Amino acid sequence: METTHESSKQTLCSAQPAKPYAFSRKVFCEGMRDGVPIALGYFAVSFSLGIAARTAGFTPLQGFVASLLNNASAGEYAAFALIASGATYLEVAIITLIANARYLLMSCALAQRFAPGTPFFHRLIIGYDVTDELFGITIARPGYLNPFYTYGAIALAAPAWASGTALGIIAGNLLLNFLTVPDFIAYNYLTAPRTRTLSLIRKVWHAPCVAWTVRDESKEPLALARFDAVIFERYRPATYITPPIA
Repeated sequence: METTHESSKQTLCSAQPAKPYAFSRKVFCEGMRDGVPIALGYFAVSFSLGIAARTAGFTPLQGFVASLLNNASAGEYAAFALIASGATYLEVAIITLIANARYLLMSCALAQRFAPGTPFFHRLIIGYDVTDELFGITIARPGYLNPFYTYGAIALAAPAWASGTALGIIAGNLLLNFLTVPDFIAYNYLTAPRTRTLSLIRKVWHAPCVAWTVRDESKEPLALARFDAVIFERYRPATYITPPIA
């Protein structure tokens, strides 16, 4: 009798349905599959966003982090435009909030699709990357929302958006140099590329590499060891040539 009772108890437990928010490799892979076209589109669109970020003075790393933390095209375009114009932090925050206000409504709609008892952190992670496209494929699935489906799509979409922004900044720098044929290319001598990279730049653009801005005479040898000339400030270097008086 005890064996029969235990076997019936195991059958009852196995018959209970899995929690709608439990991890499912199949569901996660479905999300990745549906996220491929979204990621490709994000990569292409964020390239132009990188051009705007470059205009605002962002480095590729800064642009990557900005897009990774704020996956929103209209909001980012507005923020980069305001930063380029010298707006205050408050102005940037208000405009970004207005541009991204529609995501609040999308989040409310998604919140109705979670199964009762879904942990809060699942809601929080999905709320981090609610976009028009990800919202569309998620809300279209029947039944309760399994967050791992959206995670699969985010795993491709978010890095593609951030990478496209960074490459857009790099492409903007290269395109600008090719179009303008610069007389020289200046780098911060403390954070400049490696010597081999500088040599390649000299060969590609046939322009000297200049170090900026050296404010201490003791740092001048460090800059001249890698660069063709220095942009100095607050001191007169020993190699300074006084221009002739007309």
